[in-house]
Amino acid sequence: MRLLKLSFKNLNSLYGEGVIDFEGGMRGLSLFLISGPTGSGKTTLLDAVSLALFGQTPRLPRSFGRPEKDPALMISHGTGEAWATLEFSRRAPEGDVRYRATWHCWRAGGRPDGNPQPPERTLEILTGEPQAWETLVCGTRQKDWEAPFQKALDQFSVADFNRCMLLAQGEFAAFLNATPDEKATILERLTRTDRYQVLGQRAEARKKDAEARLALADLALQGIELLPGEELEALEAERGRVEEALGAEKLRLETLRAWLDWLAQAERLEDLWAASGDRLKRAEAALAEAGPRLERLQRFEEAQGSLALLDQIRQGAAGIRVETEAAAALETGLRDLDGRLEAETAALAPVREAAEAATRNRLDHQDGIREALQVHQARDQKRAELDHLEGALAAEEEAQRGREQERERLERLAATRRDEAAGAARALEDLAPHAPLGEALGGLRQRVERLLEDEGRAASAEREVADLEAAAGRTGEEWAEAEHRLREAEDALREAQGGETARQEAFQAALQGFPGVPEARSSWQGEKDRLARRIVALGRLAETLATLGPLEAETAGAGAALRELEAQAREKALAEREARGIEADWAEKAARIQGRLEQAKWAADIAQERGRLQEGLPCPLCGGLDHPILAEAHLAAKDLERRQRCQDLERELDQARGGMAAAHATWEALDRQSHALQATLALRKEAAAGQGRRLEELRSGLEAQAGALGFQGLPGAEEIQGARLEAERRAGVLDAFLDDADKADRLLGEARQRVHGAHQGLLARKGDLDVLAERRRAGTAQLEKGRALLGAARARNGLLRTGLAEALGGLQLPLEGKEPLLAALEAGEDLAGRYRAAVQRDETARAALLRAETELIEPRALGDKAARELALAREKAAVLAGEWKALDARAAALLGGQDPGAFARALEQADQEAQAAHRRLAQAVDRLQRERAALEGQHQEKAANLRKLADDLALQERSLDAHMRELGLPGREALEERRIAAGDLQARLQERSRLQGELQSARDIALEHGRTRALHGESRPGDLPGDAAPGDLLGEKEASEQATGELQARQAGIARRLEANAANVQRMGEAQGRREEARRAFELWNRLHLLIGVNNGSVFKRFAQLLNLQDLLAKANAKLERLRPRYALVPARDPDGQEALAFAVRDGNHANQERPVTTLSGGETFLVSLALALALADYRTVRMPVETLLLDEGFGTLDHRTLEEVLGILKGLGGTLGRRTQVGIISHVETLREAIPARILVEPSAPGRSSVRVELG
Repeated sequence: MRLLKLSFKNLNSLYGEGVIDFEGGMRGLSLFLISGPTGSGKTTLLDAVSLALFGQTPRLPRSFGRPEKDPALMISHGTGEAWATLEFSRRAPEGDVRYRATWHCWRAGGRPDGNPQPPERTLEILTGEPQAWETLVCGTRQKDWEAPFQKALDQFSVADFNRCMLLAQGEFAAFLNATPDEKATILERLTRTDRYQVLGQRAEARKKDAEARLALADLALQGIELLPGEELEALEAERGRVEEALGAEKLRLETLRAWLDWLAQAERLEDLWAASGDRLKRAEAALAEAGPRLERLQRFEEAQGSLALLDQIRQGAAGIRVETEAAAALETGLRDLDGRLEAETAALAPVREAAEAATRNRLDHQDGIREALQVHQARDQKRAELDHLEGALAAEEEAQRGREQERERLERLAATRRDEAAGAARALEDLAPHAPLGEALGGLRQRVERLLEDEGRAASAEREVADLEAAAGRTGEEWAEAEHRLREAEDALREAQGGETARQEAFQAALQGFPGVPEARSSWQGEKDRLARRIVALGRLAETLATLGPLEAETAGAGAALRELEAQAREKALAEREARGIEADWAEKAARIQGRLEQAKWAADIAQERGRLQEGLPCPLCGGLDHPILAEAHLAAKDLERRQRCQDLERELDQARGGMAAAHATWEALDRQSHALQATLALRKEAAAGQGRRLEELRSGLEAQAGALGFQGLPGAEEIQGARLEAERRAGVLDAFLDDADKADRLLGEARQRVHGAHQGLLARKGDLDVLAERRRAGTAQLEKGRALLGAARARNGLLRTGLAEALGGLQLPLEGKEPLLAALEAGEDLAGRYRAAVQRDETARAALLRAETELIEPRALGDKAARELALAREKAAVLAGEWKALDARAAALLGGQDPGAFARALEQADQEAQAAHRRLAQAVDRLQRERAALEGQHQEKAANLRKLADDLALQERSLDAHMRELGLPGREALEERRIAAGDLQARLQERSRLQGELQSARDIALEHGRTRALHGESRPGDLPGDAAPGDLLGEKEASEQATGELQARQAGIARRLEANAANVQRMGEAQGRREEARRAFELWNRLHLLIGVNNGSVFKRFAQLLNLQDLLAKANAKLERLRPRYALVPARDPDGQEALAFAVRDGNHANQERPVTTLSGGETFLVSLALALALADYRTVRMPVETLLLDEGFGTLDHRTLEEVLGILKGLGGTLGRRTQVGIISHVETLREAIPARILVEPSAPGRSSVRVELG
């Protein structure tokens, strides 16, 4: 951190504002001096720096007795505010950062006698381009400004400021001569070795924690038991036999289940095949009953193409009639437009001639209009100038009248002031004889008041002497009472000591042989804690045993539910395979129908193209040139048959797709159910396995807990309850022991307190007696002093009265009596006051007269000037009036007196109206021509449409006749008889489609059920007996399931015992690993504990302090070698030869003899202290390098030569501590002012006041 600029105001003796520029004002010099007489305020500059940075000063520590931030201690006496502002910089990775810190304090209302207010602290940073100050914080509360300041200073505190920047010689000389304990305290504060004390305490705690963990690991290892080898081999062999029998039984159970499933499915398929045959018969009967209705629908479908052509012919004839009527209307419109166009064209010529004439008339009058406009404009301008001048002339005349009135008022005021001045002069002349009275009475009143004050003090002294004599008598009585209380206190002490002896004997009996209360309490409390843990463990064991039975029952129920779910899963899988087969059959059928439908549609498409094939052109479908079938009109019946076939195939395809979709939906539903069942089955299996593991773990845990508690096997509830009652009984006995020991300890403590209280009372009584003796001596001395002061006061009053007698005689004032003397003085002062008032009134009247006459001069001059200007304005107004009249006459002669603007606008309007009429008529002619052309195009388009419609109608007539011949119909009436209404047609189509679909569906379902029944019969198990009954097979299945369950239970029991043993093996390995880890940790922390670990951590702290002291001495000797090569600081040792927190001085001039630092002279002590201070300055943070050092005092003890050497070294500190480092010396030594060119001088300007200035050269 580097100081750049310091500003301050009203700090202690530094009144007013001051500025010190360390950056520009020092011209880059690295060494400067802060000089001034003792008490002038040099250290106040350091206080200003500390106030700006930390809000407190180094000179106000907490032991001062007042808050260190009390602003009243820094504000200059008699001022209302004070502040200190410091600009400083600190290094950062991105470059130097510049801050400005301000401390501002004021009194209430800014008054010197106001109460001090909480100081305000502000922190700013220089940022931006261009650079400007940005406020980071500003407030009076510590919680607002503390964090920003700590961040800007990087935790740099006021203690670091004293240690690293302000190197006060006195503090480090005390460090030289301090005791080892004091040095340890200072090193802890300066180098922060308290952290090593914390490390020592942590080592002690970690050792205890590691020891406890090792004990727990041993206890856990003891509670694990493994199966013997023979028992483990027998269990493995039994498990193999049970697994073999279980496999055979499971195979038989699966066979029985497969037989039962096949028989159940065969019964279901037989029922389905019978139901599908009944459904097919019902569908065939329904189709036969609807035969007549379907036959008429077939005849309609055969004639449907001819009916469509007939409808098209009728629509074409109606269209021709409509188009013919529209063509006639267009012809009529064309004739009307021709007439209107001829009339409009004839009217266009005269309108065009009128427009051209209006334009020529407007152009002929342009020159005259322009001249008339210029004359009218000049006339209006003259009129405006004349009106403005006349208005200004009227305003000026009004203002002139106001000025005349103001001058008259001022002349009357001046006359009044002359009369007042004359009256004041006469009153002053009357009181002139009393002028000397005021001067004489001023000093006389002070002397009279002093005399009266001294007489009052003399009377007070007489009363004090009487009070002191009475107090001396009372002190004697208190002395006798104090001696009596002292004898009573001695008796109480002897009685309390006897009671303490008895309590000590009772206390030793209660300890039962233990050396003290901590040992007894530790032993009993440890036993009590072990019993408490045993009681808790017994309770947990009982609770866990209670859960074992329900968990076993729940595990058995989960196994039965799991087997039921597996049976359901097999059934779902079988149904899913059946649904997949049905879906595949429907898909195959839909594919066959789709192929036939595509062929039928291609044939129908060819039939639709019949009649469109032209000779020599390719076929629209395939591109072929020779299609004789397309030209054969007798194939129309086959075309209708193909369309009907397409419709039938589409219905069959829809039915097949419906069946396929239904089968697929059934399969998807079964698949979802199967997946859900499999997921449930997996979860149930996992849950059953987890439950089995939990049951086994519970059994193993119970056996381990029972073994750890001393039981053989699993105990019963009564056995656990008995053990718990015994533990509680033993804990109660230990509680009684603890209570007895606590009671004896408390009684012994109370007895000792009574002895201590009696001893303290005895000491207090002796102290009271000593205080009374001192009061007697002090009272006697004060009485003698009061009598002497009383005599002196009486003598001084006599002298004062003699002097007053001489002074009062000249003024003929009474001397005796306080009241007459004061009344006479007040009368004289009244006359003197009247004279002073008369002088004041005379001076006031003269000044008022002078002001009145001065104020009158300017209005007179202004009035004369305004009169002259008013006359000139009247003459100018007359000239303007004549010019306006001439222009008005000329304007009346032009254009016959008409207004040129209105005349021009009239001509322009007439021209525009004629042009607009011409444009409207021309646009109307053009619009009529476009309308005629559009109607002509529409008429031609209608004629072409009529021809095309006639051709299409003839072609449709020929096609209809051909179709009717193919159907064998005699005429169009017979064709109409085959038509079916749209509503009835839709119903018949739906009925036919429904009946045919139902018939086909019934046939397909019957076929499918028959095939499935046959396939199922082929899949009959070969080992299934022909006469097997489902009831007999169910009995065999239940017996097999029971046998399987028993074998599985035996298998699970064996597996649990084997898994428990394997888990115990794993647990033992893990427990051995944890014990080994705990052992290594205990050995590590035990070794550290033996080295640095004690309860208070003092061993490691002292070790770190010795290392820091050695480093400090090495740094100090490097500095001392340049200051005084003769000496070097070396560590001191205790009587055992161990290094201690002390050091000595090795004298190179006396064979490197080591001697105490107290043998150094004053100058040598300063040099050693300076080296030590510079070494301590190196203990600063890397993030906050110090670039300004301030050395306070100590240079007065150096001789001239040594002083020059020290100055040379300090000037070179810039290279030692850094190129940017500044060094400031605070001293009043005159030699330094001549040796250091940059000087900050603090010079007294008045008693208690100083000023600051910077001097260079």
